[in-house]
Amino acid sequence: MSEHGRGTADDARGAARTGRVAAAEAEHGVEADGTAGTGAPGGQETAAEEKATAEQEAIAGQEAAAEARAQERLASAARIAGQRMTLVPPGLLTALAVVLAAVAGLVSWAAIGTVQSTVRLEGVLVHGSGPRPVASPVTGTVLSVDVAPGDAVRSGQRVGQVAVAGGGTRAVLAPVDGSVLGIVSAPGTAVSPGTPVVSVDSGSGGLRAWMFLGSDRGFPVTEGAAVSAQLSSDQSAVSVSGEVGSVGRYPVTAAEVSRMLGGLSASLAVSGHGPYRLVTVDLHDALVAGAARIGLGSGDVASQLPALVPVIARVRTGSVHPLDELTGGHW
Repeated sequence: MSEHGRGTADDARGAARTGRVAAAEAEHGVEADGTAGTGAPGGQETAAEEKATAEQEAIAGQEAAAEARAQERLASAARIAGQRMTLVPPGLLTALAVVLAAVAGLVSWAAIGTVQSTVRLEGVLVHGSGPRPVASPVTGTVLSVDVAPGDAVRSGQRVGQVAVAGGGTRAVLAPVDGSVLGIVSAPGTAVSPGTPVVSVDSGSGGLRAWMFLGSDRGFPVTEGAAVSAQLSSDQSAVSVSGEVGSVGRYPVTAAEVSRMLGGLSASLAVSGHGPYRLVTVDLHDALVAGAARIGLGSGDVASQLPALVPVIARVRTGSVHPLDELTGGHW
């Protein structure tokens, strides 16, 4: 309790005692000289007045004492509250304020800020218009395949034979110069006119990537969008860049993807069952295993990169709010 509070309480208690003493003296009619004053009417009136005054002083003293006790309780509560507040270091309050401000700023940025949005696509590397199927000219059974994957072939070269029902054979001829990508119909396979026997890459034309986008994702990719991609082969890791050349308007099935690959399995280019949209990416230059960047405008350089190498690309789709980027709400 403060010095002021204790002084106020002592004064109040003293006033209360004085009031009680005065009231007692007035009750018994004690005069200042020690003689009884009850015998005279004037003395009785004086005693009554003194009694009333004493009672008023007593009441005033009690009120003052009650007020002093209330002030003392208030002061005590303030001291306790002050002690409890000191349990929280001032520096912690400052740090908490900084954290709250940072969180508020982050929430605001996520709602109204923008980041560069990209779409991840998977596909394969191709040359020109893509692989060419070398098809059987007749109905029959594949008798032999005379080439292996990786072999170079010339236009008009025999790559296999088909046994025709009733006797005889027919040659299967390569339609273009190129290299064999894979065997589609092994010996013993029944074929009809147009059935691919082998798939050939011409190695000519510009270097492209065929990327496949799930058709349920709409059209987040647009023509002319910048593309950065990674592709790998047994020999090296290659980074390539380019831009979106075209986006297929109609979905394609896994069977159609297989035909695009010259009859080879669609699993070389896509995963799942589709359907897909074909995104054609024209590639401009390459960075091979950390070496200097190589322009792909030259047919010689482009042809050295093998076809059907898996490609993982990121296509820029513009700026979106960070919250949309996290939730995919921009699709």
